[in-house]
Amino acid sequence: MARVAASGEMQMLLVGGALVARPKLLMLDEPSVGLAPNIAEELFATIAAINREQGLTILLVEQNAHAAMALCDYGNIIESGRIVLHGTAGILGTLPIMRPDDGPPRRLIPTNACAACSA
Repeated sequence: MARVAASGEMQMLLVGGALVARPKLLMLDEPSVGLAPNIAEELFATIAAINREQGLTILLVEQNAHAAMALCDYGNIIESGRIVLHGTAGILGTLPIMRPDDGPPRRLIPTNACAACSA
């Protein structure tokens, strides 16, 4: 009997399908959108493991800036289509603009991303 896959399962399948081609760069556009927080956390852990174990560079576009900064080496913070801040995740993560109580969430594009993301 067939069943409909949950959102998290679909995201994992999409990432797995992309990996079959053995890319040198994996580009992910908001992989956590629409996922329950615990499922998004699992997906981010999988992304980090892929980067760590396969040495794959990942470009991650993610509105959850805090989760992205926890995974990436380097990031850009974009507001209204312009890069307003860039730097290492360690530095960006300490800035007041990254605090959840500092207004609306920022759109973040980590480059050479995700937990040791540069290969």
